[in-house]
Amino acid sequence: RVHGGKFSNFVGTMFTKGLLCFVLAVVVVAQDEQAAPEAAAAAASAQARPDFPASLPGIKTFFVSPGVTDSRFPLGSVHEQLIGVKNDAAQSINITSVQGALKSPFDFNYNIQNFTQLELGITLPPGESISILYRYAPYSSLDPMTFHLFTYVLYHTQEEVYASTVHNKTIELFEPSSSFDVKEFFGYFASAGFLAGFGFIVFQFSKPTPSKKSSKKQQQKSQTSDSASNENEWIKGALRSSSGKKQQKRS
Repeated sequence: RVHGGKFSNFVGTMFTKGLLCFVLAVVVVAQDEQAAPEAAAAAASAQARPDFPASLPGIKTFFVSPGVTDSRFPLGSVHEQLIGVKNDAAQSINITSVQGALKSPFDFNYNIQNFTQLELGITLPPGESISILYRYAPYSSLDPMTFHLFTYVLYHTQEEVYASTVHNKTIELFEPSSSFDVKEFFGYFASAGFLAGFGFIVFQFSKPTPSKKSSKKQQQKSQTSDSASNENEWIKGALRSSSGKKQQKRS
């Protein structure tokens, strides 16, 4: 009976684990099936063109844009794409270049700007992967708006030339905030004026006010100086009158 209980517990545990693995597998397959149409639709607009090479089955590409969120890129700066290429095909490939262009969001065939291609010439054997840093700079004269960014990897085998899409969707170019902001300047100006006015008021209130004693002393000094000047004038007048009388007697 004991062994039978252990066996039933073992069977139940294995059944639970198997069911869990089946559920996870279904989720993964569902995600792959959902991502496949999106990837196919992303490359359809480019690879449906007769002059654009097809991709080699087994070549996988992916990318990361360092420092970029929500596909928003600042104007007037150099942008970067860190591209990964993995060769799951049965033969080696030679990666010749990475190319890109900025296109109209309304018409994929209308080019706004062709970026400088990155020449490589790197051989990638089966089962190997490589990382490539691709730099490009949109025109600084462009208006801040939505554009279509298209980048791809060009490679070849001994028989044929292929291309795999890296980026094929819209991005937003925005005007970065200027270092000189008019609102910020007027804010500083208003703050400086407020501080200057406040300092003037503090200075006026901090000046010593003359006391009553000092004002009385100043009045006494002024009265003394006035009386002294009056006495001097009286003495000068008396001397003038006495000198005039003496001259009359002599005559």
